[in-house]
Amino acid sequence: MSEALAQDSWQRACRSGTVWPWPYRFAVISNFPASIASSLLLWPLSFVWPKVPESVEAVLALLLVLILWYWVGLQLDRRWRVKDKSPWFALSSFALLSMGGAFLRIGHVDFLPYGFVLWVSTALSISHFTRVCSGIPRSAPGPFGGERVWHRPRTEGERG
Repeated sequence: MSEALAQDSWQRACRSGTVWPWPYRFAVISNFPASIASSLLLWPLSFVWPKVPESVEAVLALLLVLILWYWVGLQLDRRWRVKDKSPWFALSSFALLSMGGAFLRIGHVDFLPYGFVLWVSTALSISHFTRVCSGIPRSAPGPFGGERVWHRPRTEGERG
């Protein structure tokens, strides 16, 4: 079998949903919001540009993955202090659950609902079991030497 024919067969099998290798499943599950956003952004583009190169799809998906995990990192930084080990446990558990979902043989595209349920349950459990903390004490100096104010300034009537 020639190399071009084998590659064409592989691409047809992947696009028809017959074969999704576990690394692809892991990437989609662990980056589910970025994958869905990328698909939704590429959908109208496919009407204008029917044969969108995979490189364009990959660049958009990677950009959205960077934005997603930057936002996740900001949320974790707001909820835990640097000394806590809880975010590392949460991220490790999330990665293991994503890996477990990648190896499940439920169906051809059942890793998509699994990724949705994993992300929603993780977000709800983190928001329910943690509190938001700034990690910066109120008396910390501001960037120009003054005192940082993290609360609404009191009025004259409230001070007394």
